Amino acid sequence: MNSMTATAEDRDAILDAGPWRRNLVVCVFGSFTTIVAMTLLLPFLPIAVLAVPFVDLLLAIVRRVRRGQSPFAPDKEHLHHRMLEIGHTHRRAVLLLYFWSALLAFGGVALSLMRGPVLIITVLSVLAAIGLLMSAVPRLRGVPGRHTAGRRASPVPAPAADPARDPVGTSGP
Repeated sequence: MNSMTATAEDRDAILDAGPWRRNLVVCVFGSFTTIVAMTLLLPFLPIAVLAVPFVDLLLAIVRRVRRGQSPFAPDKEHLHHRMLEIGHTHRRAVLLLYFWSALLAFGGVALSLMRGPVLIITVLSVLAAIGLLMSAVPRLRGVPGRHTAGRRASPVPAPAADPARDPVGTSGP
């Protein structure tokens, strides 16, 4: 028998492999397009994660230059300082900044990977509304800011200098 001739069994095996090959091509093509999409998306992911700090930095630079100050001069008008002023704790302010960064990053990734943007935009809008509500909670409750001018002085007086512990007399009034 010649090795180049195909039998009926060989032809059936070749015909049965058709759907398998088609499925393989579909899987490879789908994986390839996902890899290409992720490759194009990956450089922008850190930018999306760092969008909130970058915007805060740019606003600080513009604010200082408008006042005629150096862009490197310190001030207390960054986002976290403003959040402390309206009554957030340090932990809550940090968590809210993390939330906004994550919302921008995951929203960008989801919009680029999913085909139906209506559902994604709806979910992002609901999450953004929740974030805005959580950002405004201290204002809605009427909680005074942590660093406001109306804050009472501490009733505990400052400790007096102890000459036994400070023989040179560098501390205290």
